[in-house]
Amino acid sequence: MADFITQQEGYALAGIAYDAATAREALATTSPNLVMLDIGLPERSVGFALLAEVKRDYPHINVLVFTASCTMQVVQEAIRLGAHGFLEKSAPFSELVEAVNRVREGQTYLGAQASALLREAVMGGLKQSTLAAQERAILRSLARGAVVKEIATELDLSVSMIYKLLMKLRDKFTARTNEDLIVLAVAQGWLEIEAQPAAGNSAPRGAST
Repeated sequence: MADFITQQEGYALAGIAYDAATAREALATTSPNLVMLDIGLPERSVGFALLAEVKRDYPHINVLVFTASCTMQVVQEAIRLGAHGFLEKSAPFSELVEAVNRVREGQTYLGAQASALLREAVMGGLKQSTLAAQERAILRSLARGAVVKEIATELDLSVSMIYKLLMKLRDKFTARTNEDLIVLAVAQGWLEIEAQPAAGNSAPRGAST
């Protein structure tokens, strides 16, 4: 990974840490603007604790979680703690390059697996006091993977109106993309999500019990 970073134009390697203690020392003596964090090293709880520390003590640092541990709970917690991106280790290098570039710029990036987990787990229960009903409905549909035309049909609105409302939502919450909106909604608790039912469970996916 170190070799990969040093080969990317416009990047310099600030340091390598193999545990939380070494990472804390490195952060205190260097000035990185991007941290690639493996949540699973040396164990998940330590990785989450380090992520929380980085966002608390170095809010200017953007964090890309790069890990083999890709479950709904891990993705949700990483986003809640402030990670800008989440990418599974099975992703090709070309996607890693894109993720690093976007997170460095402060944008949100979700790998295909993490994105699919979030979309599948969205229940659609938005906190009533946070967003208007129409905005909640748009976010629900967007999180489930609906395209603009489908959302317009569901809400009985014109396609142009949906585009305008999405633009309004992005401006309102300083989100650059629709994907950023979904991540923001989950992280802030505007979209409630639940774990997927175990195999053989007859409850419909996404239904609350």
